[in-house]
Amino acid sequence: MKKLFIICSKRFYDKIPSVLERLNNKFEIQLPNCYDNANTEFEIKKWEKKHMYYLSPR
Repeated sequence: MKKLFIICSKRFYDKIPSVLERLNNKFEIQLPNCYDNANTEFEIKKWEKKHMYYLSPR
């Protein structure tokens, strides 16, 4: 079975179910990383600001 990776902006996540319906059983489908929780990206960015320290060159 051929593999298909769906890539899109979070703005279009609401369209993914209709795409999946049309491709049903034709491909092995990989969904976008944060599809199940669209706020994951923002949570990681918040965590980075709180816990990551960047050193700038002098």
